[in-house]
Amino acid sequence: MNQFFLKAFFGAVLACSTLTLVQAAPTEVDRIVAIVNSESIASSQLRDRMISVRQNLQKQGLQEQMPSLEDLERQILEQLILERIQLQQARNASI
Repeated sequence: MNQFFLKAFFGAVLACSTLTLVQAAPTEVDRIVAIVNSESIASSQLRDRMISVRQNLQKQGLQEQMPSLEDLERQILEQLILERIQLQQARNASI
């Protein structure tokens, strides 16, 4: 009788762990796209800014003048880096 309960218990544990593995949703890992001194810029920050810029250009009716995605990404990353440098300099100057 004890063997029956032991097998049933392990079977239930196995079933629950399998269900947990099946239900686990994939998660996107945020990666670092730039490091400015000791501070990082994450891909999510770049993506969020790109979405915002593209939406603003579309609202202004300038989507035809929008640069390619690669150029836009490079320009926005440069802007994020410059902003981070300015913030660091302001912090160091106690502004």
